[in-house]
Amino acid sequence: MRTLTLAVAALSLAAGEGAAQGDATSFTPGVAYDSLRQRPLAGALVSVPGRPVSAVTDDSGRFQLPPLAPGRHSLRLEHESLDAIGYAFWDVVVEVRDPATTLRVAAPGFADIWKRECGAASMPGEAGLLFGTVRDARRASAIRGATVRLVWSEVGYERASGATQEWRSGTTLTDERGRFAACGVPREERLTLRIVAGDALSDAIQIDVPSFGIVHQGVALRAAADSAIHGTVVGFARDASGSPLADAVVELLGGVEALANAEGRFLVPALPIGTRAVRVRAIGYQPVETVVDVTPGDTARLDVVLGRVTLLERVEVRATTVQMRFLAELEERKALGIAKFIDSTTLSRLVNVKSAVLSRTTAKIDPLNRLYFEYMGSRCYPTLWLDKSWIRPDDVDMELHLVSLSNVASIEVYTRGTMIPSEFWPPVASRPPCGVIVVWTKRMFP
Repeated sequence: MRTLTLAVAALSLAAGEGAAQGDATSFTPGVAYDSLRQRPLAGALVSVPGRPVSAVTDDSGRFQLPPLAPGRHSLRLEHESLDAIGYAFWDVVVEVRDPATTLRVAAPGFADIWKRECGAASMPGEAGLLFGTVRDARRASAIRGATVRLVWSEVGYERASGATQEWRSGTTLTDERGRFAACGVPREERLTLRIVAGDALSDAIQIDVPSFGIVHQGVALRAAADSAIHGTVVGFARDASGSPLADAVVELLGGVEALANAEGRFLVPALPIGTRAVRVRAIGYQPVETVVDVTPGDTARLDVVLGRVTLLERVEVRATTVQMRFLAELEERKALGIAKFIDSTTLSRLVNVKSAVLSRTTAKIDPLNRLYFEYMGSRCYPTLWLDKSWIRPDDVDMELHLVSLSNVASIEVYTRGTMIPSEFWPPVASRPPCGVIVVWTKRMFP
């Protein structure tokens, strides 16, 4: 707000000078464009670095600066859309031939950001880019060498089996500045981001990649030694019209909940510091998943807007032969009693698959926080299936944290190797594993 006020003041001053001279050509006109979203850049601050010269663009992206001498000039763009993708400003060079010639400046497009963040990596036509910075939640310093893990699902269709779902994943590391870039993520998909650095583990952060393909996400990690350091979150839940949503439920990882009052306001005190995943829901509205940075001894503010659920006319849905076969096999395994089944009706107050398995079975946690069963006098670290995709052993613990229970319809847990159906053996395995966790998402059900 301070920068905007200065910009308006500078523009007013320039206008006053022009009026005193009585010459309309005392301005250098210009127009700013948002190359990423392909629209005029309204409400942007345009300035000349090092000089007290600035203007604010109107709704059509137009602006006027005091006259610039012929030659090359550097102009600086500042706008909330740049803030949203991690850039405080963007500098462009313009050529002034005639002070009355309209300057054309553009905020960065996809190719510009890709080149800056991904370097020489080839730019696929339909891929997106997620980049950001990982820092220490208490010291605000960059964390080098943090593991950045991404998981997403891809849905397809096969004539023989019908709808299919495959889980994809990718891993990268932060550099000496704590920066990371995941080049080539899918557009218009939801990603789950998780970051590990030593004994610090972030919440599972849900990220929707927009159609223009660029997402920036900063993450503050809390070290285990800082678990006693807290902050506070206050917020306001409202609908699209601005009306407060009384009794909206605010959920955070670990079972922490708060309830909005009659004015839509909520308070969550004594939260461990770091970037926290937040889910806000209210009856009749679409849930919203977002994040908030909780800082030591401070209060973070969160404004959440929920959209109404669109009610559709009643339709009749008939399961395909493949779906009917899947349901029949599921019911058969339930009837055999060879596994512990956990359905969605018992998962509402839990946060992830790991907590669900721990609370409903005899599973335990080892000193490295890995889940295991006791099998034949030793520890059994179970393998994991997500729908029909087998998860590599090195990724199991991460995936147990990542999968949101809001997407889970049923969980099967097998704690004895002799009881595990062959369809849940690891690929090309000649014998069963000692234990298996099978997670079925709601997409598998008609």
